[in-house]
Amino acid sequence: VRMDQVCRTMEFKAHGAGEVLFRQGDPGDSYYLIFSGQIGMYNETGVDGVADVLECVHVASTGDGFGELALLLGQPRTLTARTLTAAQLITINRSAYERLVASHFKHGDAAAVAAS
Repeated sequence: VRMDQVCRTMEFKAHGAGEVLFRQGDPGDSYYLIFSGQIGMYNETGVDGVADVLECVHVASTGDGFGELALLLGQPRTLTARTLTAAQLITINRSAYERLVASHFKHGDAAAVAAS
């Protein structure tokens, strides 16, 4: 896959502080790369689907990425992500990712990957 192909699939978006990007249990449909800012990752606990406690388990910042497991494996989000500061994020959604992978293997690269 060429870098220009990857760049064409990316979306760039600015977020204000305190925005919830996704909640624990949401469908995982995008990978995020932090261009600037900080994102808090929270474990939600509660009763009957109502979160009454948010425990911050990780803070991601400029240059960090998150959401790869949900994107690659199609699993629901395991944590809630919320901006701690104003943030600029680059995202790649599932359909764009799948097109990249299909294009890569369509050009005969599957044999090279299998051989390695």
